Amino acid sequence: MIIEEAFQTGQKHAVLDGYTIDFKEGIQISNNDRSKQHPVKRITCSIDDHPVREERFTYTPISPKQPFAGRYGWISPFIRATVKHLNITKENLPSKDATVIPMIVEKAADGIIQEGKKIEKQREAEWIAKMLREKQHASMKEVWKSCAYLYSLEGFLYKKMNETMRLIGDKDYEQDWRDKVPTLGPFCLLLWDNPASYKTTKQGTILYRGAKLSDELVSMFKEDCKKKRKNKPIRSFQSFTSCSRDSAVAEILYLVLYSSP
Repeated sequence: MIIEEAFQTGQKHAVLDGYTIDFKEGIQISNNDRSKQHPVKRITCSIDDHPVREERFTYTPISPKQPFAGRYGWISPFIRATVKHLNITKENLPSKDATVIPMIVEKAADGIIQEGKKIEKQREAEWIAKMLREKQHASMKEVWKSCAYLYSLEGFLYKKMNETMRLIGDKDYEQDWRDKVPTLGPFCLLLWDNPASYKTTKQGTILYRGAKLSDELVSMFKEDCKKKRKNKPIRSFQSFTSCSRDSAVAEILYLVLYSSP
């Protein structure tokens, strides 16, 4: 989107993290070594041209001991920790109290920039922050739409968010995810606090999610299924994990398929 925005506004170049696009010459140039150049071409794509992105379903460079956590109720520990960090109450959530929206949006933008700098994605992070700040004084509905859009883009943000939140439930990595609350927490809160969340999914709808699991974890799930109903543990996925209503999509990349009615 950074490239397209620069092109549509008539700029001669689009400067990204790592390389620059020269629209006139139609080339990509490394920011570190100008001798490294590649031809580029602008084409129009449809939604069918985009393959299923594996990271949307699972992205875990740090592997927790298990891909799920226990039952934490409707609110994730990451969201609870963020609310505490921001010193707000459930009555001050942005969907209920519009006065806190500018503050949370600003903290979300700052946090994203901080995270981007750590992984050499500063330009991308600054662009995301700019888009988010444009909605700083809008309604929560508009802010949420912007957050959902930014989260859905291909980039570091959704990967870093899910990498962090999937550590919840593993005591070995508890401090790791808690350290990300000040930087990623505000954006996660804005994305989680959907003002239209009262609209339920049509009864009977089944959502699918695929995963790559070790034989040990597969055996763990099998043992859970054998237990009597009252003794079965409740499992939860703590990140904003993508699902699909098409089981074939989830099956493309993974060996294990979860379904949730």
